[in-house]
Amino acid sequence: MFSPTACTPTCATGLSLSTTASTPTGTYTLTVTGTGGGVTKTTSFGLTVTAGGPSTTTTVSFQDGVLPTSAYAGTRDTYLDRSAPSMNYGNSTTVWVDGDDGKSALLRWKSFTLPAGSTVTSATITLTVTDSTSGTYNLYALKRDWWQDYASWTSYGPGYSWEVPDAQGTSDREATVVGTVTAPSTGQVTITLNAAGIALVQSWVNSPSTNNGIIIDNPTVTDGLAFASREASTASNRPKLTVTYGAP
Repeated sequence: MFSPTACTPTCATGLSLSTTASTPTGTYTLTVTGTGGGVTKTTSFGLTVTAGGPSTTTTVSFQDGVLPTSAYAGTRDTYLDRSAPSMNYGNSTTVWVDGDDGKSALLRWKSFTLPAGSTVTSATITLTVTDSTSGTYNLYALKRDWWQDYASWTSYGPGYSWEVPDAQGTSDREATVVGTVTAPSTGQVTITLNAAGIALVQSWVNSPSTNNGIIIDNPTVTDGLAFASREASTASNRPKLTVTYGAP
């Protein structure tokens, strides 16, 4: 608003500026010059253009037999067990994580699709805890295309070994924590993925072939955690991925 805020005869004393979706981000210096009655006045100010988020968002969940429809069956889960290095637990109704006992959980939601060009703004994972823990476990992105029916402490598929058992190698998992889970009581717990986790889900949207899911692990925790798997008889107790996104 200019000063004075009124003039005679009637005239506008405000200046409105607008940008478009194609306006490059950055800081611009704008100079305004006004002339009247033989007098010229000039002033300058800064205008900062930032990337705008989606104007509207949509939230969708993926849970076997429930969401987004009862036909969805893309969840994969199992756990790795140091005490039984060649054992596969892909058909277990319970998934275990236990740091000092050497158990870690693998989770993935295959065949989840969002409109091409969507921007992920948040993502959560909901688990139904059947054995609580006093510890905190970390979530990491997996790099291997593991098989639910074959993954074990030493291998991620038939004839394919982890670089290091328990998917501990740099070729097995990322080093960045994408979320944490603390479950001091049984029942449903929701894990909110951090910025790195949101970027991970975005990468799955952009390139579905990179979706190798996550591993839940923390070898320093001495209190185990168990949750219902995709094989749980009560469908609403199965692992659920919820994604909020802005359409292109």
